[in-house]
Amino acid sequence: MSDRVDHIASLLDSDRNQRDGPFGSSPNLLPIHFQLQQLEAFRNETLHQAKRGDQAEKEVLVKWFEKLDRVGAEFESWLWEISGGVVELARRGNGGTVVRILKIIEFEGKEDEKVRPSLGLLSCS
Repeated sequence: MSDRVDHIASLLDSDRNQRDGPFGSSPNLLPIHFQLQQLEAFRNETLHQAKRGDQAEKEVLVKWFEKLDRVGAEFESWLWEISGGVVELARRGNGGTVVRILKIIEFEGKEDEKVRPSLGLLSCS
């Protein structure tokens, strides 16, 4: 797992260090997001199952997933940064990045809709 997280971090660094910074093409957004989603689902399931275990086991697991949490937070920060420049991205001809951002937002919206009924929340529509 550590190797996968390192690979995701390298993809993120590649996007952040491109010549145009947050207004560049960010070609790795979707692969990063997809891989983070997979690993975070694994983490969530693992921690859920560990609820039955003792506190020491839980602490070991939480520590084991720290790097994933850090990279996830860095990705979220990068996504917010580039999302704030959508107009500039389009002006610079990086409409593909705008589309990738929208695909991530769409995916996350669908995931939120899946969770909402299980939380007993009422729809605002």
